[in-house]
Amino acid sequence: MGMKELPIACTLTPAAMADRGEWLRGLGAKSLLDGRRSDDGLELRFEAAAEGGVREWVRAEQECCAFLTFQLDRTGDELRLRVAGPPGAEPILDGLLAALQGTTAVFYTP
Repeated sequence: MGMKELPIACTLTPAAMADRGEWLRGLGAKSLLDGRRSDDGLELRFEAAAEGGVREWVRAEQECCAFLTFQLDRTGDELRLRVAGPPGAEPILDGLLAALQGTTAVFYTP
């Protein structure tokens, strides 16, 4: 009973991807406290007030990037979001972090 291998590809169109990148940049600018890459994923910290937006993003990401896993924990006035992906997902993880930190407009180009 092995897990079905999911293709490591975002299903968004380039236009939708650009919109998502912009949206993420806004979310990050407003609420991201800290973001860093770990070996197999991202460790993100947001202000708790952003929980609605963060949950919305997670839900949207799960639709277009089914190979990513998200774990959201709330501690006090902080949200911790761990995003993990399989080997090969690094460019997408890097792109998400770059979009949140506002260092790029397009967060993933194949």
